[in-house]
Amino acid sequence: MLNIPGVELFVAIYNKKIIVANIVMFYKETAIYLHGASDYQYRNLMAPYLLQWQQILEAKERGCSEYDFWGIDEKKWPGVTRFKRGFGGKEIVYPGAYDLVFQPTWYRIYKLAKIFK
Repeated sequence: MLNIPGVELFVAIYNKKIIVANIVMFYKETAIYLHGASDYQYRNLMAPYLLQWQQILEAKERGCSEYDFWGIDEKKWPGVTRFKRGFGGKEIVYPGAYDLVFQPTWYRIYKLAKIFK
């Protein structure tokens, strides 16, 4: 499965079926929730909340002082944003990432290559 140092897969199982899976990275004193998925059929069980709580407890056990839910966007992901905000905490806004182009011709070639890869 996952064999990346510092990255772990957490799952919630119900009736021998995986109904939630999350990828969490542990780096220094921070646990970062990178990605998750859940089976909509079992939404009434609220398993994503329980699994997140277990991950937070695991982070504390490992000495982490921060648990980073890694991004919200009210317009693009209102449900995910509501879910993450439901755990409390503070929101931090970081500047976006931008390309600083020194050679426009090569940059255009690079962008075209990405389209056709």
